[in-house]
Amino acid sequence: MAKQPVSLRWSLLRSFLLLVMISSLSLFAMMQYRAGQSEQALSVDLTHRGLKEAEVQLDRFLDPARVGVGLATAWGRDGLMDLAAIVAGAPGEVSSEQFDALARLNRLLLPYLKAHPVISSINLGNARGEGWLLLRLEDGQLRNRIVARDSWGATSLWFDVDHDGTPAGAEWRVLDYDPRIRPWYRELEGARPGQMNWTEPYLLATTGDLGITVSGHWQQQGVDHVVAFDVLLTTLSDFTLNKENQVSERSLQVIMDDRRRMVGLPRDPRYRDPAVMREDLLKSVREIEIQVVHAAVQATLKVRNLNTEDGGILDFDFDGESWWVAVKPYALQPGRGLRVAVLIPASDLVGEITQLRIGLLISTAIALIAALVFALFMTRAYSRPLEALAAQSQRIRELDFSAVEPIAANVREVRELAEAQAQSLAAVESFSRYVPVEVVRDLVAEGDVARIGGRSTELTLLFSDIADCTRSADGLDPQQLADHMAAYFDALIDIIQVNGGTVDKLVGDAIIAFWGAPRANPDHAQGAVTAALACQQRLEELNTAWREAGAPALETRFGLATGTVIVGNFGAPDRLAYTVFGDKVNLASRLEGLNKVYGTHVMATHATVEACGAHFTWRRLDRVAVKGHQEPTWVYELLGDDTTTDPTRIDRARRYEAAWDRYAARDFEGAVAQLDELLADANDAACQRLRIRCAAFAARPPGEEWEAVYRPESK
Repeated sequence: MAKQPVSLRWSLLRSFLLLVMISSLSLFAMMQYRAGQSEQALSVDLTHRGLKEAEVQLDRFLDPARVGVGLATAWGRDGLMDLAAIVAGAPGEVSSEQFDALARLNRLLLPYLKAHPVISSINLGNARGEGWLLLRLEDGQLRNRIVARDSWGATSLWFDVDHDGTPAGAEWRVLDYDPRIRPWYRELEGARPGQMNWTEPYLLATTGDLGITVSGHWQQQGVDHVVAFDVLLTTLSDFTLNKENQVSERSLQVIMDDRRRMVGLPRDPRYRDPAVMREDLLKSVREIEIQVVHAAVQATLKVRNLNTEDGGILDFDFDGESWWVAVKPYALQPGRGLRVAVLIPASDLVGEITQLRIGLLISTAIALIAALVFALFMTRAYSRPLEALAAQSQRIRELDFSAVEPIAANVREVRELAEAQAQSLAAVESFSRYVPVEVVRDLVAEGDVARIGGRSTELTLLFSDIADCTRSADGLDPQQLADHMAAYFDALIDIIQVNGGTVDKLVGDAIIAFWGAPRANPDHAQGAVTAALACQQRLEELNTAWREAGAPALETRFGLATGTVIVGNFGAPDRLAYTVFGDKVNLASRLEGLNKVYGTHVMATHATVEACGAHFTWRRLDRVAVKGHQEPTWVYELLGDDTTTDPTRIDRARRYEAAWDRYAARDFEGAVAQLDELLADANDAACQRLRIRCAAFAARPPGEEWEAVYRPESK
């Protein structure tokens, strides 16, 4: 005879003592919750204070450079910093008047340089290419360098400088240096008088050290002048490494640029070695391999709505320990700045509160031991059938119909639940006989599945390929090749995704990506071009490092095309891929291959260039009808963004375009003459190709039906 099920009410009566334990645990949980709230509020407040203090200290640290530029600019407007008298003589000779003028300028600025160790050097330059440098070397010695590009050419004059600013030991050297092309001068060209500018971190020309520079501008007798104060990144790291500047015993301070490269390094024993410190400057967070800093930055990147303007604060776990991190932008000027981060172990902030919480936990646990012993017996009767039901539910979710056995239960309500679940199991098993099991599994797990289908939309496509990849792989064993390509793909795919791109597929060493889907992006062309430019810049760094390590460099070419394609889920019902179809995919591939013909690295269609607006600088290369496309299209070479492209490259590009226009107008001899001028300055494959074409037509003019369209034979 089957045992009569026990009612749930009777079971609850027998569980009265268990309710006492639940009440006690609830009270304990509430106390812990309130204690946790207090701990979190205190941690946030202390972390915010630490970040604010770090910002104030950084202000004090950089203020001497800012104030010095303002002071020197005022002196310049008052006529105290004129370079004319210093460079008045001919190269190879130094007159007493030049010597006295140099000593006066040294004595004007040397006291300020001595008073502020944060400043490594002071530069002065003007629109005539005249420049003066007062440099403090690592051993404390002082040096002067004088240049006059327009009048002296590549000749420079050097002096040792004693403690009172008197120059001595004139030495003439050949030096290809022009202050007008340095970032601290170039970024103030066309600025209003009195404007101040901070550069991005860059390589200082004289010492080869990494640094940032603040500069100021004025005009004297119609001539632009710029004065600049240099701050070494090693000096910034001295600030972040200084124990006196830390919030707590184990806290860390980090200063990064907008690309999250190290400008001020965190405390670490390895940075007691200056050479190691210099090597890690401007490396990414991941590259310096300080895991707690990397974990902190990754934690901030995962929080999309983190408000860093007022100091974004969050907690994260690292190596079994809770930490707090606060990040805030530090504006050097509009559109340019640094990121200041403070990392603090939670134990440094709320150690006493944590000890109190531990004590509360221990005392509560002791008080509940008796109730827990009784609860073990009480819950056993309920837990077994409920656990069996939960396990059975998991098997149903996975559509695993094997080893499904009836569940026995003494409690009436649990038995009824088991019978209802058995009926549901039979219904799902029947449903799976009509629909493929994988589809049913997705429906159960997610409530929906992907369906075959696509839509027509405008996208920008990118096709990249490594030049002579097979030759580059020679000499590498399979594992070395796999590791080398992994580093390559990791760098490029990361840049593509950071700039909003979707990686379609990897085909051998090629990458196919697109912008504008699945999420709509009206600036898809700009994102694609930005990614291509960033990939080129990153590859230059990687190839340099690989060559130094004896690994092959991977020169990569990119093709970009913008137009209407079909994007969506394609394939079979049980095998889908999110991809694109259309002739623009083929066009991007063709443009990548055309780079080899023209000696370029990034080539784009007219539609891509037009969609980007004025954000980038291009060279109009040619009008081409690629294989598979009868209609010709304009193709362009990407030179750089609109703010940093070398003016010389822009000038050469415009001269090339003028020569192409002559070629299109059938003025072949005029085009050859103009191209010869370009080739006399620099070797350029596009110029050479166009010149050969023009010379051939000049010797044998084409017929009237001729069009200025290049039709390549191969793909």
